[in-house]
Amino acid sequence: MAELPLPEALYADEWTPELERDVANLAGPILVIGASGFIGAKLFFSLAKRRKDVYAASRAPFASWRFSRLPPFVEERQLVQLDLTQEPSVTQVLGRLKPRTVFNLSAYGAYERQQQTRRIYEVNYTGTLNLVLGLQDTGCD
Repeated sequence: MAELPLPEALYADEWTPELERDVANLAGPILVIGASGFIGAKLFFSLAKRRKDVYAASRAPFASWRFSRLPPFVEERQLVQLDLTQEPSVTQVLGRLKPRTVFNLSAYGAYERQQQTRRIYEVNYTGTLNLVLGLQDTGCD
């Protein structure tokens, strides 16, 4: 099997000095949830270029093509398996990482093929509730 080239567009960005300063001032560690998606991956890679305390969380990060080859500025330890619909998964990840800034970009039902009503509810509502309740215990900003 041939090795896939790095998807350079995922790592390219142009930031203003003001945005660079704002990101440097974010309380860390930073957790990007839903990082296997397009926007989540882009945000994670942009932040990880500038900081080492950024983590990409997804239900199956190691199965995502966006993480099949990591750029030199990302370490495998920064990829975190997290299922927001499972309270123990949320508790374990938040307890271990103790994030101070969280970007929740997780979603289900955004694509026409994602029509399972129960799954939409579990991810978008129960998952968000699990996250908010878990963050109350960790002291997230």
